[in-house]
Amino acid sequence: MERAMISDAVRRAAAPGSLLTVAAGACIALSTVSLWWVLPAAVTAFLAGREPGRTAPTLLVLVAVVAGGVVAVALVPSWLLMAGRFVAVVVVAAMLPWFAGRFWRLYQELVRAGWERAGQLEREQPPPLPTAR
Repeated sequence: MERAMISDAVRRAAAPGSLLTVAAGACIALSTVSLWWVLPAAVTAFLAGREPGRTAPTLLVLVAVVAGGVVAVALVPSWLLMAGRFVAVVVVAAMLPWFAGRFWRLYQELVRAGWERAGQLEREQPPPLPTAR
């Protein structure tokens, strides 16, 4: 029983969405060193948003990165000016692309469901009535 739970937890942690979320979080954290990391952060956040699944891992990574920033600013008050840039990076390079990826995935699912429904309605159509001549 315990082995199955561990195996399930490992499988969920190694899911592409979780790995992309961790990569996005790492890129966001590295963006405090160099703004070059904003581009990979935006790309990985968008791809993580496109993955189906729960949103909890993304929320946990965001909270961890922001908490790390708060602790760093509390320990070194001279970093307060960098905190504004950090917040801008988190919002623009992480959350905006992540929400765009979520929107894209949901839109694609709705389009697919609409076409499936149209096909179902077409199959359920009664045969046409014969016309009198």
